[in-house]
Amino acid sequence: MIKQFLEEIKNHKKIILYRHQKPDGDAFGSQFGLGELIKDNFKNKEILFSGEEEELKGNYLNKIFKGPLKKIDDNDLKDALLIILDTANIERIEGIDSFDNVKNKVIKIDHHATAEDYGDIKIIHEKYSSTSEIISEIAEKSKWNISKKSAEYLLTGLITDSGRFMFSSVSENTLHQASILVKNNAKTSKLSGMLNDRDINFVRLQGKILSSFKVNKSVASYMMPKHLHKKFGVSYSTASSMVFLLMSSKEIKYGLFSSYDSKNKVWKVSIRSKEKPINKIAEKYSGGGHKMASGAKINGKGEFNKLLKELVNLSSK
Repeated sequence: MIKQFLEEIKNHKKIILYRHQKPDGDAFGSQFGLGELIKDNFKNKEILFSGEEEELKGNYLNKIFKGPLKKIDDNDLKDALLIILDTANIERIEGIDSFDNVKNKVIKIDHHATAEDYGDIKIIHEKYSSTSEIISEIAEKSKWNISKKSAEYLLTGLITDSGRFMFSSVSENTLHQASILVKNNAKTSKLSGMLNDRDINFVRLQGKILSSFKVNKSVASYMMPKHLHKKFGVSYSTASSMVFLLMSSKEIKYGLFSSYDSKNKVWKVSIRSKEKPINKIAEKYSGGGHKMASGAKINGKGEFNKLLKELVNLSSK
């Protein structure tokens, strides 16, 4: 598959890189990391990064990822190769609603369990810690030059999606790819510092959540009121990362966190588990993801409580 992937890059002058909505470190890391790698190793390629600049505004990741992001139009699609990164199902792709009218060649690179079969070429490694790990491995096997910028983008994706090397998805290859990126001048101390360097309002919001979340059996949950986004100046995508707070106690085995996406007018949830898979539950609510870390969409408090009940029932089995 890698050989076919490389051939498609060689044969296309324009390449558009997509990733999932509500971008995290791995979504941005694999998108920007691959873009920089292509720029560094292929001449005269036009690289477009699908998305909107506002996705970076108010997001703590904007200290590392600078853009530019572009809302893709029909003119951009002409003669372009489309590469979809870190996205298991079509609905979650930022910038593409469906492939019904898309005539372009499509490549899917992902580490999630396959929720939807799409793409002409698929490079999928479910056991890998991150899509950034896959991209780094492709660069290694292809003997590409790895610039400092691309190395830092990919290492950010690898660090964040591996839970800073604490998740069960971390393998010998994860650490091997991290070492390659460090050899190419990605600084772990610098990146960790930037990831930890949060605005004071972010820290205060953490305190609010820690004092307000609820526990039912071994399930911790919190539905963030809309007004808190404005009060603390935190975007919904940044707020959604707060799910990790719910998982910090040894008594908690499952976490459910919801925040309101005002742009798309929908409540989005992050679900985490230390024990049993929760991705099938997420799929019932227009979502999906990893067995132990998934996302979904809900209409409001009613569906939040319904989803919470499913997690409580799961924890009791």
